[in-house]
Amino acid sequence: MKYVIISISVLSFLFSSCTKMNDLHDVYLKRGEKIYVGKLDSAYIFPGKERVKLRFWPSDPRATKMVIYWQSRSDSMLVDITPEIVGDSSDVIIKSLPEYDHIFEVVTMNNDFSNRSIPYTVTGSVYGERYQSITANRVINEIFQDTLSESWVIKWLGKVETGIGSEIIYNTVDGEQMKVYTPMSENVTMLENLKSDLRYRTLFLPETDAIDTFYTGFTEVPLQ
Repeated sequence: MKYVIISISVLSFLFSSCTKMNDLHDVYLKRGEKIYVGKLDSAYIFPGKERVKLRFWPSDPRATKMVIYWQSRSDSMLVDITPEIVGDSSDVIIKSLPEYDHIFEVVTMNNDFSNRSIPYTVTGSVYGERYQSITANRVINEIFQDTLSESWVIKWLGKVETGIGSEIIYNTVDGEQMKVYTPMSENVTMLENLKSDLRYRTLFLPETDAIDTFYTGFTEVPLQ
């Protein structure tokens, strides 16, 4: 009799388990099969000043919109995806970002938002006042007028980290204002027809692919 009771209990447990599994399966059948839109093929972040440029490559022609999330999804941006850019790249600017390294999640979806992709994650840096505060004007080692050519010669004292060059402005002997750009790779700069009001500033790129250039203030250079 004891064995019969145990067998009945086992059968009851198996029947109950099967019933629960069937109920769970019925729920998924009622919901229908989940259809995903293809996620981005790839994406890249170009850093900038309180902003970034996101370059993205859609892969699925069904994707007509995408949402970009950042700051743990507390901020987002909705972007339209046009059919002609599928398989090609497109750019979007994300503005008003705080200065630090960000994680961006991009989710593509169809037109009525019913089908979505799994997130595509990409990271990028944002620069601002903190980076600006550590920039410094390139130092002039020596400036003099060449006696033969009468041109003024600037000899620079080394290079500045992340600096790309200097912008020099001065008044000429003809009464015009001249603007000269000298790259950071140049150790000596020649200035023609310089008369007065010589000043310069240094240009910086925090990263080689940054979309914004930072500038120091102008430094006035006395002529002797």
